[in-house]
Amino acid sequence: TAYTPYQPECAQGTLQAIYEYQSVICELTGLDVANASLYDGGTAVFEAATMAIRLKKRSRVVCHPSLNPLYRAMLDTHTANLALDIVDGDDPTDAACVIVQNPAFLGTVDDFSAMARRCHDAGALLIVHFYPISLGMVKTPAEMGADIAIAEGQSLGLPLGFGGPYLGILAARKEYIRKMPGRIGAMTKDTNG
Repeated sequence: TAYTPYQPECAQGTLQAIYEYQSVICELTGLDVANASLYDGGTAVFEAATMAIRLKKRSRVVCHPSLNPLYRAMLDTHTANLALDIVDGDDPTDAACVIVQNPAFLGTVDDFSAMARRCHDAGALLIVHFYPISLGMVKTPAEMGADIAIAEGQSLGLPLGFGGPYLGILAARKEYIRKMPGRIGAMTKDTNG
């Protein structure tokens, strides 16, 4: 593929690592598919929002008050040249998505299950920005009804190096895989099974 380096031994190791990473993210979030990461948590907010816009063919994005203001500012910067209506609040009416964060920026832990139902009733997607370590104790994005889950993955133990310590996590329901940004490493079977 276009992502395979010239040395097959190196390529196989890289693809195996990507596959294992994606598998762990799916187990962590409870969602079906994950990509091979994004630049950072703020970029994941932008990528998830534009993914929802592509899926729902709507240009309104709602940012819940729980969302980190830095991520909100990054979303504004990334979309400055796009004809989008990015608003603060929690009303999913005519929106492509509502973006929430759990735990919230100020530290509260919320159950966004009711918000997921409101979003789905309005034809919108729920995007949950989560803290990976918290999922050992709180409901997963999938358990709350999220369609897309995003996060900053630095807390998973990445050292500072190779361009920085950050990575953006993005997972989604399987039916949205064709609109998901980034790449996916998958397992297949040869003619011998």
